[in-house]
Amino acid sequence: VDAFVGHMLHDYSIEQQILEKMVGEMTMRATSLSEHKNLARVTDFRIRRTINYIRDNPGHHFDTAELAAVSGLSIPHFFERFKECTGVTPRSYVKVVKMEHAFNALTSDEVRIGQVSENLGFKVQSHFTRFFREHTGITPNRYRQVTQVLE
Repeated sequence: VDAFVGHMLHDYSIEQQILEKMVGEMTMRATSLSEHKNLARVTDFRIRRTINYIRDNPGHHFDTAELAAVSGLSIPHFFERFKECTGVTPRSYVKVVKMEHAFNALTSDEVRIGQVSENLGFKVQSHFTRFFREHTGITPNRYRQVTQVLE
């Protein structure tokens, strides 16, 4: 019996270490991506205005023409300035914002995953799950489970 309990504790310890490593890596990813949201670093007011617009509407499906219009720049000039100011493309930045909102929402049990998906503009929850897995390596449900275990 003692050997069985010891084996179970060893397996639990390994699983716990793996979970902690996964959440740590995802947190580091989110932190490095979040650095792009630092508006103080963005000196162009037109790009700051666009960033605020993106952040205020995480469930909206943006296209470059709409974002360029918000900035008041032509599409090519907007795309160039946005990348110069943030280090990422507008599309990548929109994904960062969606992931930040997903991370925040999934740490709470109060919001169903389907609601998180809907709030972020995904018409079908499976599309949100695929999007989340592509960026984190795990499903939203697994992320929620891991963050709850570690709290």
